[in-house]
Amino acid sequence: MSYKVTVIIPTYNSVEFLDSTIASIMNQSIGFENIELIIVDDYSTDNTQELINHYCEKYENIKTFESGKKTGTPGRARNIGIANSTAEYIMFIDHDDNYLPESVEKLYNAVTENSCDVAIGKFQTFGEQKIVPEDWITHDVVLNSIDEDLRFFSINNIWRMIFPKEFLNENDITFPEGVFAEDLTFMIDAFVNASKIVFINDIVYNFRLRTGDNSSTSLSKGMHYLDGLIEGYN
Repeated sequence: MSYKVTVIIPTYNSVEFLDSTIASIMNQSIGFENIELIIVDDYSTDNTQELINHYCEKYENIKTFESGKKTGTPGRARNIGIANSTAEYIMFIDHDDNYLPESVEKLYNAVTENSCDVAIGKFQTFGEQKIVPEDWITHDVVLNSIDEDLRFFSINNIWRMIFPKEFLNENDITFPEGVFAEDLTFMIDAFVNASKIVFINDIVYNFRLRTGDNSSTSLSKGMHYLDGLIEGYN
């Protein structure tokens, strides 16, 4: 079957939130039948993989793949998702966040109608705090190069973006594995190589703010996390 968008979720100990995340993808206005959902788990210690397998058995457009080894960071899982995707466009979502009902459709329309390499929307937080960043952007923006407005380098959240798979493959854009800040590296590669970037002035992503050892994919805050961030930024 042909899909318009592949959505990739890296997971780790996600049982508490994964149902809600998947439900937000199923309820997209573009139609769930137009979405390929790939979930790659980083060897969770709870029942996350069993939950994923349940969804895969029930829906033919939900797929899972072995990561091959535990890395403690989401880069490898996302790379596996990209490699196994079949749609022309790729999006990412974290295992405890949610899309708004029209998120995929709005980003898909933005990337296809503008023939761009990256389309971006705004996000808002929920949970412990509510924040809507990027109040400096008040309208849709089209850049023919990132050089036209370097402030966009501050937008480092790949999960409210959409990319043509062909663009990623042609420029060999992947996530570094085994380090944190992997999404920043991916985003910079995409911005530097993009011939057109479109920002839509719509909120397309709900980012859950929470604390604790599992606040992000395989995330354990402490010296290991700090070391991984430093390596990733380098």
